[in-house]
Amino acid sequence: MSKLLKSKLFFGVMLVAVMFVGVVAVNATPAAALECSINSTLRVGSVGTEVSCLQTTLGILADGKFGPMTKASVMAWQASNGLVADGVFGPMSRATWMMGTPSAGLPAGCTSTAGYSATTGVKCDSAVSTGLPAGCMSTAGYSPTTGAKCDSTGSTPSTGGALEGGAGSVTVDDLPTYSSEEVGEGENDVKVLAFEVEAEGSDIEISSVKVEFVESGATSSEDLDDYAQSVSVWFDGEKVGEADVDDFSESSTEVWTRSISLDSGVIIREDDTEKLEIAITANNTIDSNDSDTDLWTVDVLNVRFMDGEGVVTTEDTDGDALEQTFDFAEFATAADLELKVSLGDDDINDAHVINVHATAETDNVSLLSFELEAEGNSDITINDLSINFDTVGVDLEDAVTTVSLWAEGEQIGTESITKNTATPGTDETIEFDRLNFIIDAGDTVEFIVKADLESIADGIVGGDTISAQISATERALIEAEDESGNDVATTDLTGSASGSAHAMYDVGMNAKFVSSSATITHVGDIVGSGAGDDDQGTFTVVFDVTAFDGDVYIDGTSPTLTGAGALLDLDLTETGTHALTSATITSPTGATLTGTANADARFKVASGETERFMVTAVVTVSVDGFASIAVADIVYALTDVTGTTSYSFNLDDFKTGDLYMNAN
Repeated sequence: MSKLLKSKLFFGVMLVAVMFVGVVAVNATPAAALECSINSTLRVGSVGTEVSCLQTTLGILADGKFGPMTKASVMAWQASNGLVADGVFGPMSRATWMMGTPSAGLPAGCTSTAGYSATTGVKCDSAVSTGLPAGCMSTAGYSPTTGAKCDSTGSTPSTGGALEGGAGSVTVDDLPTYSSEEVGEGENDVKVLAFEVEAEGSDIEISSVKVEFVESGATSSEDLDDYAQSVSVWFDGEKVGEADVDDFSESSTEVWTRSISLDSGVIIREDDTEKLEIAITANNTIDSNDSDTDLWTVDVLNVRFMDGEGVVTTEDTDGDALEQTFDFAEFATAADLELKVSLGDDDINDAHVINVHATAETDNVSLLSFELEAEGNSDITINDLSINFDTVGVDLEDAVTTVSLWAEGEQIGTESITKNTATPGTDETIEFDRLNFIIDAGDTVEFIVKADLESIADGIVGGDTISAQISATERALIEAEDESGNDVATTDLTGSASGSAHAMYDVGMNAKFVSSSATITHVGDIVGSGAGDDDQGTFTVVFDVTAFDGDVYIDGTSPTLTGAGALLDLDLTETGTHALTSATITSPTGATLTGTANADARFKVASGETERFMVTAVVTVSVDGFASIAVADIVYALTDVTGTTSYSFNLDDFKTGDLYMNAN
């Protein structure tokens, strides 16, 4: 699958017809006479001061825009200087253009302190070498002045010009680098074919590559320019030639061909083999009909080159099995795009008690933590995001004044809850719109939904619950765009995030798991003895209780398995048959006890304080098997009376491990 470039701008193809009248100044003033420099490749579409510099030396209007007139002038200048007249002002053109008498105090080949010497490769503002061979502007290709390979300072320059050797030939072979590539809508320079060229008998310089595209498998005829903007040739990791699709020739059999001229410097030394690649820049208007019905084949028909004797040859490669198939696709398809919803922080999502105020609002209460992951190779912009809220015991309008959405610690959206006395609801969906929040390709971002809650005096009753979630319904309402500007399809939205129901109290408690254990504390008679003495196991669960906004009283009566609603209850899970021999609750921290523990008693936890409790259960086995215990609920009261309120939030960890015991 092709990798997407992070380009947010897409350029259309403009055809400009220019009638050129006059004589081009082909022997224009060299760079040595100018106070400007050119350090990059210039072609049609280039703009800036370097273009103005080039236009000035060519004696044409210096408007800083490389258009048809500038291209014609460059071609005339290249022809007069023995260069390939392709209209692209590349490395060889720059080297020829910059030749001149060295200015005083500057390295050889430099006319100012800008750029690099075209003859030695040193930086013009310093006599220190750049580490590149003389004449090289980058590590790609070979030096146009010495013939040294630019990617190695240890290369030995040739001494007889850029090309050496006698009559040369080439062998062209396919490379399985790319196969069935997808060229995504708006993608730039997607490689679809690779081939290698071996130079034999001489150094060779490739001047052009003829490329063919054939439409196949389509249910209806489409033109290449419906899909692509341009086709480029790459050598040694750099683009060395490019042609607009509009310039390709179309035959009556749905075939498009074009010889693409290459920048000077595409040199392969004798007995060396180098890789070239064909790439496509796609239009940003490909739709599903185009991508679903059309397959394409790309082929290299010939390679034109010059050998060491100056002989130009066209090597016919048609039929050499160089071709590859590829497909154009909508951006999301090519990017493997998927926006995935999942739960985030358990501390927020697990059921717990929310401490609300008796007479004032409680702000920024976290109700739901969820994550959005931008899978694939495209950034995703989140525009609209909907959250569903459920309440029990109270209408949403009476429990919440405002909800807010946070991402990476920053608030990105807020919505007010308007009281609707006509149709109050306990199940409502709130939309956060115009978010314009970007998730980078491959990244996962945590979001938190928060609420400003009403007070007890304004409608909440202790024990009312509230939850928030993104179910499949809310997921389908997400409005997002990929980096090409297309909407993310509902089929590319996956996952869900549902938080637990949280209870709201003005006065209450929270419990936190500390530890658990399970050990055999009595080993029965030897198996098969018939004595009837069975194994016993002792199980413990330790937890802390914190009281808020008032004292709470934890039921101190012996825990039971049945759970009559007024006791701290236990669950006994088993695979064999076991009996609860005894169960007790104690406070290792010495919480104040009213009455007798494990009889009619309560443990006091003062407001703002934390006390530790331990439930101990002894279990006797009657059939071989595993056993464990779990705390099912913690019963408490707000005064020193028998408890009637059951705390059962977030007790999943309040359990022991399994213990195997033998019956005899």
